[in-house]
Amino acid sequence: MTEPTRLGGISAFGCLAAIVALSLLGAPLAEGKGRATHIKFKRWEVETESGVEKSVPRGKTFRHCASDPVIDLDAIGRVRNAKAGIPKVEKWFRDGKLFRAFHLRWAKSGSGLYRSYGLNAPPDKGLRDGVWTIEQRQKGHRIGFAKIRLASDRHC
Repeated sequence: MTEPTRLGGISAFGCLAAIVALSLLGAPLAEGKGRATHIKFKRWEVETESGVEKSVPRGKTFRHCASDPVIDLDAIGRVRNAKAGIPKVEKWFRDGKLFRAFHLRWAKSGSGLYRSYGLNAPPDKGLRDGVWTIEQRQKGHRIGFAKIRLASDRHC
């Protein structure tokens, strides 16, 4: 039986396998495809019709007077590994039902502070009470998610 040719203690087959593996895996890693975009929402900025602005931690409830509806809602957090020009979708849900979706693109690459596109409502109507959820998606994958509950207090 003939022994395979060895190159410095490595068989020719092992050397060929290593070259194929590096050529298949090396290109995506060099392009940075191994680093997924991610958003971690930390808080909400809420504005009412009277101009009251409050910062609310994610997952908490914001109580407001029934006569002073919420007219602006933004999610604030940090983004990691954004890539300029890549499309994303910002979906807003109220009580689990899709309310609105915005098709956007990243303006710049990198990591740092992130503010959602946000929701605005006419001052005379406001955003209805309930559980509001923001979901950010890119290439079909969820990259960010947060919830807030808006609740009216009828006794103020």
